[in-house]
Amino acid sequence: MATLALLTDFGLRDHYVGALHLVLNREAPGVPRIDICHEIPAGNLRAASFLIRECWPLLSEGTVLLAVVDPGVGSSRRAVAARLGGKFIVGPDNGILSAAAQIDDAFELKTEGASSRTFHGRDIFAPAAGRLARGEAPESLGNRIDPLSLRRSPLPEVRKTEWGFSGEILHIDRFGNLITNIPFSREITDIQWEGGGTSRAVSCYLEAPEGAVCFLRSSSPFVELAVGGRSASSITGLKVGDTIRARGKSPLCNTAEDLRIDP
Repeated sequence: MATLALLTDFGLRDHYVGALHLVLNREAPGVPRIDICHEIPAGNLRAASFLIRECWPLLSEGTVLLAVVDPGVGSSRRAVAARLGGKFIVGPDNGILSAAAQIDDAFELKTEGASSRTFHGRDIFAPAAGRLARGEAPESLGNRIDPLSLRRSPLPEVRKTEWGFSGEILHIDRFGNLITNIPFSREITDIQWEGGGTSRAVSCYLEAPEGAVCFLRSSSPFVELAVGGRSASSITGLKVGDTIRARGKSPLCNTAEDLRIDP
């Protein structure tokens, strides 16, 4: 069964999210809709990419994800519908589509006749997503393009060093927990950052001593920094984009992929 999922930076104080729902209700009446998030910081492609990467595996077959974080709206950037297995993602070609997974097919949406150059979410992306959800073939939406021509995700890759792995803070959740791009492994012995570090490894938040900075496997599963009863962001002063280093038992894994652990 088809499902429509929405992810934007529109916020909830304006009519923009409601306008998307109205268009989707017109184009695909009766198709269930899920609001994943509308509070992405305005125009923040990295934040959008992170959330898409996190949620994509949870979307059921037949889902169409409408992802609109589009600081280049109205420009020459392409509007795209991409197929990944039995699921679709519709949005601007600015890197966020590539955050989902390996893209199998991509189609450049027809943009002629759009009523606005400032609201392609309503005029181009939502109609295309609705048509896909009601069963139309993606070929009807535009010409097929090479998936490899799509812009790459802005999410940074973890880097191997002589002493371990170097990564970044990707996301700070509402509790102040710091999620990194370093895959978690039981081989990791300590986490360091400029001005601080921790060798406390815990398996859940409850194990973290009050006020102590710890690291654990996040739900992703990547290294996450947390503080018992407090905000890790406030305690450490770390921000999105700050460098984090992971040291491990000797000899350390040879590749970043080796750091992954079984679910």
